[in-house]
Amino acid sequence: AFDTCSKYAQAIDEFAENLEDIIKKTKSMVEDAISGNEKYEIESKKLLKMCQEVINDKMEISDIQEMLIQHVITYRIFALVYDEHNFHNINAVAKSLELLKTTLNITIDKEIDYKTMELIAESITDTNQRQEFLKKIYETFYKKYDPAKAERDGIVYTPSEVVDFMLRSTEQLLKKHFKKNFSD
Repeated sequence: AFDTCSKYAQAIDEFAENLEDIIKKTKSMVEDAISGNEKYEIESKKLLKMCQEVINDKMEISDIQEMLIQHVITYRIFALVYDEHNFHNINAVAKSLELLKTTLNITIDKEIDYKTMELIAESITDTNQRQEFLKKIYETFYKKYDPAKAERDGIVYTPSEVVDFMLRSTEQLLKKHFKKNFSD
């Protein structure tokens, strides 16, 4: 059996160790792939429009590129920890980011050693432990990805249960007080 406790911190440290280099390489890879790619331009504008409608109307095309870079680096980790490869087929934003990644033919599987992460993901059966592990990974990632923004905004991973609760509560309040729902 895999000793989760002794490898937990080690996996996060290993992930963080080469992360700055991986981020630089991924940014460069994405920028090079985007240059002159008409299909990317069309699809990224569609995603931008959707994000402006459902996330933040102030988003810009550069935000889509940043989201894509983060997605490329973190997708497999989220999928490993949650064993929810299907999430990227259901969530509209994630699905669009995956389409952009495929359009650009980008992969970094050789850059990140996922072996330890895979062993930990397989060994964690408790949802709270999975949330905690993913939270630590994401916070580590974001502190390396954009240290100033992480410090300024306190960027952290929000567990899906919390997001679900917030969405359900907001939906109920919209219905009760405004006779509306998210799609209105």
